[in-house]
Order: sequence, then C-alpha cells, then structure tokens
Amino acid sequence: MNSINHLITKCALGLCLISLVACKSNEEVITKPLATLPPYLTAYDTTWVDSLYHSMSFDEKLGQLFMPFVYSNKGQAHIDEQIELIEKYNIGGFIWMQGTPRKQIQYYNQLQAASKYPLMFSIDAERGIAMRLDSSHRFPYQMTMGALKNDSLIYEMGKACAAHCRLVGAHINFAPVVDVNNNPNNPIINVRAFGASREAVAKKGIAYMNGLQENRVLACAKHFPGHGYVVADSHLELPIDRRSFSRLLDDIYPYEGLIRKNAIGAVMMSHIIYEQVNSMPASISEYWIMDHLRQQLRFNGAVFCDDLSMKALKPYGNLLERAELALKANCDMLLMCNNREEAGNTAEVLSNQYNYSSMSRLARLLGRKSPSKEELINSDSWMTATNFLKDKLNQRGFELKG
Repeated sequence: MNSINHLITKCALGLCLISLVACKSNEEVITKPLATLPPYLTAYDTTWVDSLYHSMSFDEKLGQLFMPFVYSNKGQAHIDEQIELIEKYNIGGFIWMQGTPRKQIQYYNQLQAASKYPLMFSIDAERGIAMRLDSSHRFPYQMTMGALKNDSLIYEMGKACAAHCRLVGAHINFAPVVDVNNNPNNPIINVRAFGASREAVAKKGIAYMNGLQENRVLACAKHFPGHGYVVADSHLELPIDRRSFSRLLDDIYPYEGLIRKNAIGAVMMSHIIYEQVNSMPASISEYWIMDHLRQQLRFNGAVFCDDLSMKALKPYGNLLERAELALKANCDMLLMCNNREEAGNTAEVLSNQYNYSSMSRLARLLGRKSPSKEELINSDSWMTATNFLKDKLNQRGFELKG
C-alpha cells in the first residue's frame, strides 16, 4: 500500500483549485511546460489559491478528491445528507444531476454556505444543461452539430452553454465528447460524437472547448483514450477494445489536438481495457494516465476518472479498492456517483490508512470569483444565449420578454 504514498492531492476552491499528489519520479514530466497552459495554471489569483491550499489540513485536502452526485429534485432531506458529507469528510465538490434550475440555484447556495472552502460543481451538459435540468434549452446532439460546415456555430453553442452553466452553479462541463464514432454499433457514444472523422472531431471539439473556456467554464474532454469503438456499455459491463495501438491513434488524435494546441482544462478517462496495450482499464491504469497522457502528450490539466460505481469496474473490488487503484494510477478527482454511504466510508478509510508524504504539484482550477448577476446578464455569452432563445421562440410564435 505504500505505493500510494507519492500521489497527487487535489484541492477544489471556488471556481476552483485542484491539487494533485504525484510520484516524485514523475515530477519532471508533469511540470514540463506546454506551449499553452490550461487556463487555471496561469498566474491569476494564485496568491489566494496557494494561501488557502496551504492552510488546509491533510484530511481537508484528501476530501477534495471526492465528487459525489447531488440532485435538485429530491428535496431538502437529500441536500441535508450532502451537507453532512461536507461537514464530515470535507468533500470538494458535487456533480449536478436531475432537477430544476430554480432549485439547483437554491441548493447551490446552501451547499456553498455549508463548506469551509469553496466547492467545485460539475455537470454533464454535452448538449446543454437540459440534459439534467427541466425548463432549460436543449441543443442538438453533437453528431448533428458535427454535420455543420461552420464551426463558429459550435463555438457559439459553447458560449451559450457556458452562460447557462454559470447561471445554475456549474464550474465544469463534462464536455465535449471527443470520441471518434468509428463503430456505428457502439451503444453509448454514437450520436454523442461529432462524427467518424478524427480531424473533424478534433476541429469541432476545439471550437466547443473554446466556447466554454473563453467564457470561464472549464471543459473536460472524454473518454480518453477513446470510447467510440467498443460495443459494450461501460455502465453495465467492462468493455474490451482489442485493436492494436496503431489503430488507437485515430481515437487519440482529437485529444492530442485539444491538449497541444488549445490547452483543454481536464480529461475524463474511460472504463475500457485496451487489450493490446495494457491489461488495466484506462481509468485505473498508470500507463494510460502517467506514461501516455502525462508524458507522451504532456498533459498538465486535471484527470477525472469516470464514475467509480459503474459496473465496468466491478471486477476490481469494492468502491474503496477501486478508489485506491484510481489514486495509484494518478487520477486527480474520483467521481463516486451512486453510493453516498460508500463514498463517505472510502474518504474516511483513505484518511486513516495513508500518509501522502510527497506533494510535488499544485494545480489550480480557475481560482476566480463568480460573476455578479449584473456582470452575468451584461456578458457577451449571456446576450448570445438570450438572443438565440428569443429568435427560436419568436419563430414558434412565442414572445420572450426582458
């Protein structure tokens, strides 16, 4: 178990900060500069981030690694349970699930008020927050957007999504999906992909990412190194991709483009075994995270595992054992989405059992203050989203006032 001692600790603050716990032997690799850094690795607000991070106890830093689900349609008792997680385990953030915009804003304020440190909130909003919230605008599937010749429209969609995310308290959008749809029988990616051309997926993924990140919402490309080929659904079973590494390069190509040219802020790993390359699922594979993503692609951003409670990882033990494997592989944040009790127990056991003795990297996730209501309403992204909605409603005979 001592092999976990040299991991990267993550710390989420405001629009957020993550600290990563890394092996000392990897220090030179992950601090090697890119031509363009992720937006939270700039000098903006680093004094505030550093001072807050260094004031944390070890247990508080450890708690920042965990991101459970939270719903805005399950009532106050559900929110009280999440507040208990914050108070007991110093949870660093939450993933928004189903609910309503009004309730989500209400509960966002409650959860932030309950935390000693600013929480980081994420959402799956690949085609807008309507994927999770009712009464919200739903954009087309990425495959539909992939048919557009004008990528500036995808950029505008990213801007509008960013405005909506910020309005309802989401700092990270787990998008874009930059998996290449190279198998039409894939049951889980399919219409969520921009298409079957690696070049087109890369270009359109960059446009979407820029729309988000230039409007202060962190983008997270998924599912590295590629989920578009397998026919098994990782929510239900463990997919195995038996292609050679040379064939996987087409899947990796879009990620490389986002990383090298435009500094994607975060990457989510897939729960897939790439049999010809490595025997472990990518999400808990030190090869895929450290050797390939960090060293070969020189990625300096945050690495999220996919939900550790998914059935794809059932062969790798209970939630605690899966969390240990993910940390050992150098995942920065652990998504534990469907088992609140076990998520809390995992945080407690890791705290009692391990001593993270070597912290060699501190990364910041957008240590910026949230905008005021007036700033948001007067922002370009808000106006773009509002004008878009007005046009669409007017076309259908409705009038949007204000």
